[in-house]
Amino acid sequence: MLKKRKNLDLALNCSVCSSVFDDQRIILVGERENGTIFHATCQKCLTSALIFLSQTEQGMMSIGMVTDMNGVEVRDIFGKKAIDADDVLEIYRITHNKKTVFG
Repeated sequence: MLKKRKNLDLALNCSVCSSVFDDQRIILVGERENGTIFHATCQKCLTSALIFLSQTEQGMMSIGMVTDMNGVEVRDIFGKKAIDADDVLEIYRITHNKKTVFG
């Protein structure tokens, strides 16, 4: 984790105000062999971001994305099963069945 923490330092500037994220406002969301996901909140402008770090053959790659979710919400979502085609079809069936309250 220490090596990943050093690599994280490279990607820890707020994309809105350019402040450096405070360590106390960074949450580890998930970790896999090829990448790590963090949630960070800027102490200056309160913007939250998801930061994806991945080691590639060319070096460390980082992608940041502004979000309105807090760290707890992000952990909950990343721990769940992804929506698949069957889920979408089930919702369609439920909402288009005239015998339901949606009809």
